[in-house]
Amino acid sequence: MRDIYIGARRIADDTDPYVIADIGLDPWSDLERAEVLFLQAAMAGANGIMLPPEALRPLVSYDAPAGQPYGLRRPDPHGIRAFGRAEYARVAELAEGLRLDLLPTVADLATVEFLAGVDPRTHAIRIAPEALTDLPLLTAAAQLGRPVLLGVYGASPAEISKAVDTVLAVNDQLALVQCAAPQPKTPQDLNLAGIVTLLADHPDLVVGFSGQDVCPEQSWIAYAVGARLIEKRLSTRRGPGRRPSLDPLGLIRYDGQSRWGGSVAPARVTGS
Repeated sequence: MRDIYIGARRIADDTDPYVIADIGLDPWSDLERAEVLFLQAAMAGANGIMLPPEALRPLVSYDAPAGQPYGLRRPDPHGIRAFGRAEYARVAELAEGLRLDLLPTVADLATVEFLAGVDPRTHAIRIAPEALTDLPLLTAAAQLGRPVLLGVYGASPAEISKAVDTVLAVNDQLALVQCAAPQPKTPQDLNLAGIVTLLADHPDLVVGFSGQDVCPEQSWIAYAVGARLIEKRLSTRRGPGRRPSLDPLGLIRYDGQSRWGGSVAPARVTGS
């Protein structure tokens, strides 16, 4: 039977889905903001938090003096804390206190090197679909000894198989995450059929679905066709370009008697 372990949780065909909250749309410049986002995810019933690659690098800001509209790029400016090992340890502590697993995204070898020297409470490594053909990165990430969640979008079967073989050569804890189009406008953009294809082509691997900007119902369909990792975006911000697909209601799915991740009563939503 295909299965994978993230933290203390087993994910397989016969289990409930493992729900991941992606906070990448809501960049935070301090640990207080991170704490708010983590608490929102826990209240919504998430099992894990996916950190964006930027969370593994020092933050930068732009000063814009009068007459210089673009300002100067200054790393670690006054008032904004750089993200280093101590900060990562604090974030891991926040996640542990809320019973959330920590799933950072690696984008290059520098972020892999960062993770190799930080708090061991990293429960899995997420790799974006853009890096699927970066075999040295896949090898380095797999060597961290954590489960690897490999995003798939627009790759050929041969490219996927090569990536799978590369990871499995050093780490047998691998799952494939079928990704929807960044801003899906049609059913085809959701790539739900890709879940079925991945399950057929890789019968020993757990498969997931990442639908960042779609309604929760699409995740329920993804689960019904075999996805066991459900990745959704969490943002408490609003405005153009910040349409969230996951909030304290949108993350969780009804199954008739209970919800994934909790038993919070449904709220009544009003608004403009």
